[in-house]
Amino acid sequence: MACLVLGAVADSIQVPVPIVVGGVSFSFPLPFLLPLAPVCLILHGQSRGGSSVEATAVRPVGLWDAGLMTSCTLVMLAGGWLISSTSGHILAAGMARNFLGYLGLALLLRLLTSPRIAATIVTVFPIACAAFGVQHGVPAR
Repeated sequence: MACLVLGAVADSIQVPVPIVVGGVSFSFPLPFLLPLAPVCLILHGQSRGGSSVEATAVRPVGLWDAGLMTSCTLVMLAGGWLISSTSGHILAAGMARNFLGYLGLALLLRLLTSPRIAATIVTVFPIACAAFGVQHGVPAR
């Protein structure tokens, strides 16, 4: 919720991203980058216990992780819809969408790599998309 509130308050702040193909820079809305913070925190906290200890533990760590991610997803979706519909900040729905995308990418990368590498790639991903995916100030397909 703090991420959504910060995004609603800072909806006019733009982050300049240098463009590789055509143009000098692209102004990337800061609210679209804010969901990276909770995603990296979730990724850092996921299954942090020792695997040998967790294998013999009574508590279902995998279910707790899945419940946490599901609840965070529902809070972001509901909060994004609520802020967008009541205050007119259209970037809140985009923040919820980006949270889902960043979280999905982070979880896929965590399966293939380590959590640190996954967090790094997820953090660089939106900047790389903006740097390579904009031509003359307009997002390219």
